[in-house]
Amino acid sequence: MNKLIKILFVFIFCISLIGCSSKENNNETTLADQQELQEEVEQEEEQEEADKNMITVSYGESFIFDDMEITFQNEISWHTIENQYSDINGAETFAVAITVTNKKNEANYLKISEFRQYDPNGELQDPMALLNDLSWASELNSGETLEAQIQFIYEGNGEYTIMFNDGWGNGVIALLPISK
Repeated sequence: MNKLIKILFVFIFCISLIGCSSKENNNETTLADQQELQEEVEQEEEQEEADKNMITVSYGESFIFDDMEITFQNEISWHTIENQYSDINGAETFAVAITVTNKKNEANYLKISEFRQYDPNGELQDPMALLNDLSWASELNSGETLEAQIQFIYEGNGEYTIMFNDGWGNGVIALLPISK
């Protein structure tokens, strides 16, 4: 009988250890979940702060970015890529007319590294992949104005976006609705 009590006692002791171990794992998971939630909240707060320094424009509205005055014209032209060596041969594209004026007291140009193009699905588009007119990136003397186009691959009707960002949290979001 004594032996049975000892075995029963060891069994209960082992069960209680397993239970404590399980609670510790649950607490660790809860702590990890809390840390992840805190990081998400901090990221959202940072994004909200960054959005305060962003302005939104559309067709016909001028804005200054990096000492360049930029206006997206409501002039759209449609094209089809005809290049058998291109991965996007046959793709339909459209071009948005832009006017760029250098407001700086010295030569300046619109830098491709300071903006990103997105289709209506939020997918990043690479302007270099289109082998398009990159004249908008030309160097302009002080006060000089250039008319050019920025191309997109057409991914259906919707709002195409160009986000300009100076790397310091200041920028412009150009919302360009396209309907074919």
